[in-house]
Amino acid sequence: MQSINAHTLTDFVARLLRAYRLSPTHAMVCASHIIGNDQRGIITHGIRRLPNYLARIDAGAINPRARIRVITRHKATTWLDGQHAMGQITATHATHTVIRLAQRYGVACVGAQRTEHIGALDAYVRTIVAHQLLGIVICNSPVAMAPLGGTQPLIGSNPIAIGIPGTHTPLIVFDGSTAATSRGKILAAAEAQKTIPPHVAVDAHGQPTQDANAALSGAILPAGALGYGLGLAIGMMTGGMIGGVHDAHLPSYFVVPHQPVPASVMMLAINPAMFGGIAQLSHIGDTWVNQIRQSHGTPRIPGDSRQLRDTITAPESVLTQLAQHATIKRIPLW
Repeated sequence: MQSINAHTLTDFVARLLRAYRLSPTHAMVCASHIIGNDQRGIITHGIRRLPNYLARIDAGAINPRARIRVITRHKATTWLDGQHAMGQITATHATHTVIRLAQRYGVACVGAQRTEHIGALDAYVRTIVAHQLLGIVICNSPVAMAPLGGTQPLIGSNPIAIGIPGTHTPLIVFDGSTAATSRGKILAAAEAQKTIPPHVAVDAHGQPTQDANAALSGAILPAGALGYGLGLAIGMMTGGMIGGVHDAHLPSYFVVPHQPVPASVMMLAINPAMFGGIAQLSHIGDTWVNQIRQSHGTPRIPGDSRQLRDTITAPESVLTQLAQHATIKRIPLW
C-alpha cells in the first residue's frame, strides 16, 4: 500500500483522463468524484476502479467524447441518454438537472439511460442536499445478487441513496446496497486475499462461502426480504422504465470490458418548502438525531463517518497499473 496526497492524486487522475480524450472539465469531474470517494472512505468506488474505466475506454465500451442527449423534457421531469459517457459525467449532469427542476417546481424526477458505472451514489445525493433539497438516487447494475431463497445471480446489487437536508448541515445521508454486501467489497477482499463475512454470499454450487473468489463466481445474497424487494423494485424502476434493459441483460463491467453497459439511474429531489419547510424539518431532525446520538451503546447516524481524508492509501497493484497507463500516455506520475 502507498499513501499519496489526495489533491496530488486528483490532479494526476485528471491529467490521465485527459490523455484518454476526456475534455478538461469532464476529466476533473471524474477525477474529483473518484478520489472524493476514497477521501470519504468509500474505497470500493475510488482509485481502485480507475484501471477498469481506462480499460473500458481503450476497448471502446466507454465513449470519452460522448455528448449527453435529452430524450424528453416535460416540466418537472427529464429523460436523458448518457450515450455511454463516463458514468460520473452523466450522473453529475442529471444531478444538476434535478436540482434546477426541484427549485422551480418543488418536486422533480430525472432519469438517465446508458449511464455506465456512475460510482458511489453518496456524492450525488450530497450535492442535492447541499441545495437544501431532499434527494433520492437509485440505479441498477449487472446481476450479482440472488433472489431471496435462491442461489443464482439474477438481480444487481442495486443501491439506493437518500439525503435529508438540515438548515446548515445534512441530517442524514444514507447510501447502501440492497445486497448483504457489495460486489466492490468482495473484489477488495479478493485482492487483499481476505475472507468475507459469513452469510453474505454463496459459491457457484449454491453453497455458503467466505472465500471472496468463490463468491465472485457465485452470488451475493440479498439483505433480507427488504433488500430483495428493494433491489428488484429499483431494477424495474431504472432498467425497466428508464433504460428498457433489466439487470440480467447488463454485461459485466469486468468480464467483458469491450461491451457497453446500458445501466440506468433515477434521481428525485423534493423541496421541503413545499411542505413543512426546511426550518421545521431541521428542528425535528436535529432533535431526533441528537436523541439517537445520546442513547445507550454506540449508535451511528448515516453519513457521520464521511469525513474527508487528506491522504489516500492505494494498493501497489493499482498504482502499478496506473503507472503503466501513464507511461504509455507520457503523463508524469503523482
